[in-house]
Amino acid sequence: MIERPVALALEQAFEWALRLDPDARRGLRPLAGRQIEIVVEGLGIRFCLAPLERRMRVLGSCIGAPDVRMRAGPATWARVATASGAETLPPELIVEGDLETGRRLYGWLRELDIDWEEWLARVTGDIPAHQVGNLFRGTTGWLRSAGASLETSLAEYLREESGLFPAREEVERFVEEVDALREAVDRLEVRIRRLESR
Repeated sequence: MIERPVALALEQAFEWALRLDPDARRGLRPLAGRQIEIVVEGLGIRFCLAPLERRMRVLGSCIGAPDVRMRAGPATWARVATASGAETLPPELIVEGDLETGRRLYGWLRELDIDWEEWLARVTGDIPAHQVGNLFRGTTGWLRSAGASLETSLAEYLREESGLFPAREEVERFVEEVDALREAVDRLEVRIRRLESR
């Protein structure tokens, strides 16, 4: 549960973004009346988004059971907060409850353009917010390059070091050999039928 001043500051950040983007206000309509619990795993942060027709309310906790609970670690939430454009839900973002509401909120958040550094500055002050912004920008860039590097290294390890997966050339050669064997079997079958018919 987050403190009320933090919830109000976050609500204000949504309000600034909504003032600049009329489409984002319209995007709230399908979500109006729902309660979405947001959980930042590993940090013990949870709060409730309660969309209305034209604004986003932020509550310290949901009133009763939420319609949907969305859980992820800080890095995943950071990607959601800074990425743009519609995309499918990432597998690291766990959605429990009404999946359609979760998808709509995710799409809405990705389309929303919030200056998170400015929002943080209102809560912590300019200098800490700028430092956090720099750290975050550096971290997300590092995470992207580290993720790509890890993916490449893992693929190479699985193919070359562990021997669990063959290289593409080996698979292609095997397929060619199977095709050649199949043709030889077909020719043999034809010869056997000819011999039997005599």
